[in-house]
Amino acid sequence: FYNNVNASIMFIPLMIAFEAEPLMASWASGQLFSAPFWAAMMVAGFFGFSIGIVTVLQIKATSPLTHNISGTAKAAVQSMLAFYIWKNPATFMG
Repeated sequence: FYNNVNASIMFIPLMIAFEAEPLMASWASGQLFSAPFWAAMMVAGFFGFSIGIVTVLQIKATSPLTHNISGTAKAAVQSMLAFYIWKNPATFMG
């Protein structure tokens, strides 16, 4: 839980440093205060927090190595599905 709080506070200076122009444009246009924006942020935050909880539960039930292997396998399956669905060419250069 404390990692989420730390990240929320620590990312504010980085957002200002690297995304100041888009933030100011969103502020001026009012998009930063719109209900759809905050609804999307709440949904993303909920799922991000849920992933953190599931990660802790998985490591508690298995081991960090098993968690790492399952995460790598999941990423491989996601990549294969992306290549299959979107027909993106895969090369050794990326």
